[in-house]
Amino acid sequence: MKTMLSLIQNIYHRLIRETIIPLLLLIISPNVAILLPYIVIYRKAELIETFKKHSVWNLTKHVWSSVDFFDGECWSIVIIALIWALLSLLILPGKKYYGPPTINNYRPQYWQTGFKFYLISMTITIPLIWHYSVLHLYYKIPNLIAILVVFGFVFCVFLYLKGLIAPDPGLYDMTGNPIFDFYWGIELYPQLGEYISLKAMINSRFGLWIWQLIVLICWKAHYELYNSQYGKGNIIFPMTTTTLLTTIYLAKFYYWEDGYMQTIDICVDRFGFYIAWGCIAAVPGFFTLPSLYLVKHSPNMNFIAIINLFIFILGLFSIFANYYTDYQRQLVRQTDGDCLIWSKKPVLIRAKYKDSNNVERNSVLLASGSWGMARHLNYLFELLIAFAFGAPALATSIIPYLYFLFIFILIIHRTMRDDDKCSKKYGRYWQEYCQLILSRYNLKQSSSKNDVDHNNVNKNKTNLIPSFEEFVNKRDYVGILTLIECNAGPYKNNMIQNEFWRAFAHFRLGEYKKAMETYDKIKRSSSSSKELIDSQQIANIELLSCCCKFYMGEFIDQKFIETYDGPNKLLAERLKIYLDLKNDEPTIESMDRIQKILSKTVEDQLCLASVHFYRNQYQEAIDIYKKILLEEKNYIALNVYIALCYYLLDYYDVSQEVLTLYLQKHPKSIIASNLKACNNYRLYNGTTAEIELRNLIESFPTNFSYAKDFIRHNLVVFLNGEGAYQVLPSLMTTIPEAKLNLTIFYLKNDKNDEADNLIKNVEPKIPIEYILKAIINSNIGQSQNSHEHLKIAQNYFQLVGSSPAECDTIQGRQCMASYFFLIRQFEEVVLYLSSIKSYFYNDDAFNFNYGQAKMMIHCFKEAEEAFLMIENENLKKDLVYICCLTRCFIMNGKPTKAWDMYLKYQQSKESTILLHLIANDCYKMGHFLVALRAFDVLEKLDKSPEYWEGKRGAAAGVLQMIVNKHDPIEHLYEAIKLLRTSTNPQANQMITIMKNYSHEM
Repeated sequence: MKTMLSLIQNIYHRLIRETIIPLLLLIISPNVAILLPYIVIYRKAELIETFKKHSVWNLTKHVWSSVDFFDGECWSIVIIALIWALLSLLILPGKKYYGPPTINNYRPQYWQTGFKFYLISMTITIPLIWHYSVLHLYYKIPNLIAILVVFGFVFCVFLYLKGLIAPDPGLYDMTGNPIFDFYWGIELYPQLGEYISLKAMINSRFGLWIWQLIVLICWKAHYELYNSQYGKGNIIFPMTTTTLLTTIYLAKFYYWEDGYMQTIDICVDRFGFYIAWGCIAAVPGFFTLPSLYLVKHSPNMNFIAIINLFIFILGLFSIFANYYTDYQRQLVRQTDGDCLIWSKKPVLIRAKYKDSNNVERNSVLLASGSWGMARHLNYLFELLIAFAFGAPALATSIIPYLYFLFIFILIIHRTMRDDDKCSKKYGRYWQEYCQLILSRYNLKQSSSKNDVDHNNVNKNKTNLIPSFEEFVNKRDYVGILTLIECNAGPYKNNMIQNEFWRAFAHFRLGEYKKAMETYDKIKRSSSSSKELIDSQQIANIELLSCCCKFYMGEFIDQKFIETYDGPNKLLAERLKIYLDLKNDEPTIESMDRIQKILSKTVEDQLCLASVHFYRNQYQEAIDIYKKILLEEKNYIALNVYIALCYYLLDYYDVSQEVLTLYLQKHPKSIIASNLKACNNYRLYNGTTAEIELRNLIESFPTNFSYAKDFIRHNLVVFLNGEGAYQVLPSLMTTIPEAKLNLTIFYLKNDKNDEADNLIKNVEPKIPIEYILKAIINSNIGQSQNSHEHLKIAQNYFQLVGSSPAECDTIQGRQCMASYFFLIRQFEEVVLYLSSIKSYFYNDDAFNFNYGQAKMMIHCFKEAEEAFLMIENENLKKDLVYICCLTRCFIMNGKPTKAWDMYLKYQQSKESTILLHLIANDCYKMGHFLVALRAFDVLEKLDKSPEYWEGKRGAAAGVLQMIVNKHDPIEHLYEAIKLLRTSTNPQANQMITIMKNYSHEM
């Protein structure tokens, strides 16, 4: 019986659901899309009467035979809309954001430019429609829809072939059934290059804009038909109501476009006929029916203005409520619940699911605000909006309400799909969410509107909650705190012991202030509580509080640490060592003493390794960690410490390899995943690192506030400083690197004064601080011609580059190259830069400096290669770059390219400098014609005899090169032409000589 049932289900899915139904839709949908507009415009919107007079087959044949597939105006609309949709994704500036992750953890990227696209489009379109008559376009709308139908099919064929041949990252799959694959699509996120999402281009920028355009055409056609009656009143209201509501709705859509990119259309439905053709042809042909109908069939009756005002208010309210409902969910997802919904903290169910790699991910289900009233309240408002579009037609015809009926069926189907998808994805969490929402309206289950079913839901919740021991074993410190808050701690009758666990959890979460406050609370409560604690425990609490103060950077009573004589004496000794290191730079003798003290336990060895780490002695720290790992193979977290040391030694590939050993067992580790992202940033680029970090944000608990800080910081770095002004200043007190990275951001944006002010009072201690000080002084010295600043920069660069710890690192060699660059020993510069060239193959700043150094030692060919690799447009506009590349062209026998450089920048203020360089260098190298051109321009700018002499010599050189058969005779004609522009008498004599020679030739 089960086999038979399975066979029937398989036949239904394969034959009916995946073949017959899609095939019918492929045949029926295009015909419906063109028939309905045709009946509205050419058959007086008499739907039933038309089908009584004509069979569907004959009517369909007649409509298709009347289509002019070569109509220039219709094709112009389609092509211009398509090109503008594509260009808007390429040229409009906007903030980058990401779509939700797929099951294989791919996240598409978009840019917030939708509202800009809409405003620009409306600004251009409305004046054009108002100025020109569009009534003839109204009658061409069926023709336009037919062209869109055909174009949509062609585009879907392209999508199908692209999915077969060259699918993009993200989800893509084939069932083996070409009909279903064509209908449903193969790719989820097809792209054209890096910036063009085909879904964004077609769904948002093309299909919905054609909808808006047709609505505007209909309104203007209505105005043209009834212009004489507009002043009389009533006929204006229905058409205007529909037009305004549709325009406001579409404006809302484009304003909320980033939210649309998180919906089922984008993140679940593949891009095939169902979505792509639907947006290209069905949306313009079906969604516009209310406007098409009202052009000629606006009802005219008493109280029509009041009725339409009511409809407009209903539609406007529904649009706002729809937006606000979707915005609540979007806000909760963006902030991970750290926000207010209806002025209250949102009620959330923190769901977990597994991606295709079987890695557990986190998500949030909102159960308050509009989403606490019903599971899909946004769909209710969507239905009201669709109803309001057609309602101005009142009861005159069913046609304006076909859009409402279509949306009603679509939403019912979509609700079922939503529930099925979420049930499979979230499992018991989705069941809990559904029970929670339903229970609020079931009086038999709930004693008040805020209660849930205690007989069912709470039992399920109790079964879902792990035990205290499970939280401890998983190192889930947020869970530990939650149980203690709910009076479910490990000690039922000893609240002080529970408070010790609370302090421990806060400490592990990096919430040192809360941990210290908890210890203070324990001390205060011990005197009044029956659970007395002795003086030894008080001393232990004080020691633990000192550990909190140490991490917070607060004052610690060192005398107490030195006199402490309790069971945690080894901890006190380690804390004392850290305090000594913080107050004084350790000497060789003190380090020997520290090594003798820290040799008893594994904790001591770890402390000694951290001392080496503090002193930037990363290799010594690595040696200790590796020694411990040989003895304690279960301490796999030490691999993270080793990887961090290798990272700081610039061995990023080694760091990544070591880190993998830990991430294989703990893929959700925040620290390890963050370090992996940093390695990706160094090894590849910011985009790769950013994706890694975005995935990390999806997976870690919200209460990890310390993680949020350094992840926000690192995101700024990975995004090349995007958001630096907003993020980094607030982090400078908690993350030391924030000040350094803000300084780097200022330097990259040529804000030397701001960078100088930021670290002016910082006494450099670590290499990066010396390097930044050196760069700032170098920039100031060069811009102000200050030898004092240049001397400081030289000293700092040399100090870092020659230090034993940095001399063999990449940044150490960069420092030595910079030092020799400033003292103009370019052979040494090339020596150091060549040793690290493989690490900076595509780095514009490196190639700029390398090219200059090569040029200064007369290696012009290699210098030219380095300069031509530079892609940064600001750098390519720099005078130094222009002059250096121009000189390389001249020295490498490419004077024409040198002259092209002048022509490219001749409007700039520094063009005269470039002319002098070209004139003199070309003259020296025997490129006399180009030298003649340069001297000719200089002579026109300034009648100095010096320029005439240069021009005369260059002209003579041109003649000499032709006589010796090194240059073609055409050069002589150009030289004669240039000499004629001179007023010097000698010019005529030279022209005569040149002409005589040319005649002899």
